[in-house]
Amino acid sequence: MIYRYNKNLTVQRYKNGLEMKNFKLFKISVLADVYHFCLENYSYFPAKL
Repeated sequence: MIYRYNKNLTVQRYKNGLEMKNFKLFKISVLADVYHFCLENYSYFPAKL
């Protein structure tokens, strides 16, 4: 399954995190989003530098 970065999904997780007061899990989910976003766009970074 190819991961696609979805800002709305992150926002939804943020709202869920506020409701559940589970900030540790929220931080992990955000780090995972950023990590997958970087993996998906890694090949484009050298061209921009």
